[in-house]
Amino acid sequence: MNRFDAWLLGSSRWKLIVAAVVVMAALGGAAFWGYTVFNQAGAEGIRYRWVNVSIEQPPYEDVDDIVVNRHEGLPEIYSPSPDTMVPGLRIFKQVVVGDHIEGSDVYVDATTGEVVHQDVRPEDREEFDAVLATLRFEGSDPPDIWPYSGTPPSGPPQRVGNITYIKPDPASGIAFTYVLSDGPQGSAISLIISNGWSKRYVDAQTGEVIVEDSERVLDQVDERDREAFDRLTSSIELVAQ
Repeated sequence: MNRFDAWLLGSSRWKLIVAAVVVMAALGGAAFWGYTVFNQAGAEGIRYRWVNVSIEQPPYEDVDDIVVNRHEGLPEIYSPSPDTMVPGLRIFKQVVVGDHIEGSDVYVDATTGEVVHQDVRPEDREEFDAVLATLRFEGSDPPDIWPYSGTPPSGPPQRVGNITYIKPDPASGIAFTYVLSDGPQGSAISLIISNGWSKRYVDAQTGEVIVEDSERVLDQVDERDREAFDRLTSSIELVAQ
């Protein structure tokens, strides 16, 4: 039994709910209670940055292949600072063996590049070592790439809801996901932009930045990221209906 299994078995009800939500988020890339998972599987050979580290995405062609996710917060039991949310990478693989699921897991502190947890099956070790060999500490300075500097990439804009946006190069360290929420006015889709430290919500129907809701401030952008995030959100355009 690994430490995460032990944490689940000894958990209160709310921890079990959080764990279930985190599993769903890892599979679908959704946001819950400020804990966001950005699934980057499917782009072989591209180097992705997350906070102070970068890593290459391994080949992903089947559900049994390794997945690398970028997390806004490491699980508390693996975090070097349990009282604060420490950004991290999760490198994992899950396979069906008979009537149960087995897998391997590695968690990396994205602020230092330190591997804080490993639970790797012997048969997966060579494959995981190859992925970890691409892990690189980049330092804390913002990357010299758009939207921090330079010109935006020339590829076609991405669309969600009624808006289009320019997706930066993965080396920028900025990632996107979406959240669907229900409220008095019906369902709404939000685009979430994050680099692990800063996070911004954009209404996918209007293109407006969502500064706050009834419970908290949502626009949490660090001053060193503000110009880049403003540059990125200023590129958002409404699509004609």
